[in-house]
Amino acid sequence: MDEKGLEYIKEVTASLDAWHEAKAAIAEARQIILHKLNLMNWVANFLDFGQKKFVSVYFTLN
Repeated sequence: MDEKGLEYIKEVTASLDAWHEAKAAIAEARQIILHKLNLMNWVANFLDFGQKKFVSVYFTLN
């Protein structure tokens, strides 16, 4: 997080009205980030499984 991000957080948390206005945008950003992290985790697990399967098949055939 850079200085602009910190300033935004300070501004939003300084006023209850600003917090309520930003709440929906923060929730949306959180959902996007969690979705991307879950997708990256799924791909990593898929690739790891694929590598293990390949190694297993390779050594079985040789």
